[in-house]
Amino acid sequence: EREREGEILGEMRALVVVLVVAGIWLSVERQRALGYVDCEDDDIYGLQGHCREAVWVGAPAAEPSGDCCYFVQQRTSLACVCKYVVSQRHEKYVSMSKVAHVANSCGVPLKAGTKCGSYKVPAYS
Repeated sequence: EREREGEILGEMRALVVVLVVAGIWLSVERQRALGYVDCEDDDIYGLQGHCREAVWVGAPAAEPSGDCCYFVQQRTSLACVCKYVVSQRHEKYVSMSKVAHVANSCGVPLKAGTKCGSYKVPAYS
């Protein structure tokens, strides 16, 4: 009888592991479907590092560098950054209108009407 109890306990543990793994997988898939997987504060800090001259508040207007465009195109999603990361704290240092300009200049424009912090992306002509 103890042997049978051990088998049942082992099966229950295996079932719990399967359910936990399935729950994690579903959570990741939901995040991916909503478009914010891998979007975090590191993205805004990366933007500050790679695109500083082009997005910094108070700096003269500047076109984004090749490194900046590579970061914007390959390493982050500005739409994700605008939607989930940007806070008033970030807007003290990063100009959201300049972020929209960088996105447009680098070939990954934000959709008109996108809110990026307190800035609303206009329709580009």
